[in-house]
Amino acid sequence: MTERFEVTTILQKLLSLKEDIFGKLTNGTKEDPAVTKVSVHHFSKIVSGTSLLRPAWFFDVENRRRYC
Repeated sequence: MTERFEVTTILQKLLSLKEDIFGKLTNGTKEDPAVTKVSVHHFSKIVSGTSLLRPAWFFDVENRRRYC
């Protein structure tokens, strides 16, 4: 996980610390979280210049947890 040293990641962190740009975090709850994240990283991944082949169930985002 070398992205933490990537310049855009560093800039995002620095900007998130500036309240006049990012805003102020609020306390969330389980039902209404203050921050959410959606990742699509698993859909396409290239390793050594070649796309990884994934089984069909891997792309079923609704039921993926039951397989992993």
